[in-house]
Amino acid sequence: MHRTSRQLLPSLLVLLASAAPAAAQGGSVTNAGIPRDDHKGPNLNFERAQLQPMALSADGSRLYALNTPGARLAVFDAQSLSLLLEIPIGIGAVSVARRPGTAELWVVDEIASSVLVIAESTANVQRSIRVGALPHGIAFTPDGDRAYVTCSGVDQVDVIDATTKAGVKSIPVPVEQPRGIVWAAGHAWVAPLLSGNNTATYGLSGQPDKVVGVARVTDPALNPLPDRDLVAIATQANPKQDALVPALTQTGLGTTLFSVSLRPGTSELWIPNTEALNAEQRNFRVG
Repeated sequence: MHRTSRQLLPSLLVLLASAAPAAAQGGSVTNAGIPRDDHKGPNLNFERAQLQPMALSADGSRLYALNTPGARLAVFDAQSLSLLLEIPIGIGAVSVARRPGTAELWVVDEIASSVLVIAESTANVQRSIRVGALPHGIAFTPDGDRAYVTCSGVDQVDVIDATTKAGVKSIPVPVEQPRGIVWAAGHAWVAPLLSGNNTATYGLSGQPDKVVGVARVTDPALNPLPDRDLVAIATQANPKQDALVPALTQTGLGTTLFSVSLRPGTSELWIPNTEALNAEQRNFRVG
């Protein structure tokens, strides 16, 4: 599907602040002169980039939603949308998913580099599982025997034994900041946040650092971000044997890929993205 191309103008917000405390008379520093992070008001948030912020209970009666700035997992009645309770969690929650066949909710915490396992019946955290840096997405096999967690800070996918709640292995993936993940057709499909499109900047002869344009890569001296938009990890009977399948790598889908989802009842993977065409002026593709 194509849509009319648009020019996206980036905006830059520059905050200038002096970190030097004011000196009191005589050169000493008073307690009142020390800057503090005590700002109050409705417009101050340090929110994380949520990826999978909601999940339904197995019977569909409850909706679980991440309240990241409040460090809570909110529980709503799915019919009336009234708030039933809130479960305390970490300050970096970005994804929540229900483990198939169980009453467990798994919450990915980007800041703590961990996954919290919450029992729906007691609304308590049962376990915290350590994973790689900056985790974002989580996907389960259909029978819920294992979970796959994307770790964008170290470009890997961690495989967790969902029964023992222990990490089995870490699988390096050749992409930049893997985030979106979904399980389908015997594989865990991973979409990176950043991907290339075989273009790179170039400079002048004798002044390579003076960028004068962008072009398709034909010179081995140019080094663009690899165009790898979707990679697959094969699920084996033994999770220790789960491995990347390079032959299934997909290209040409986009340059900023925000997530990946399986359309129910189909084998279609849907990827919201933007495409930076750089060297070409034509319609951009929406995946």
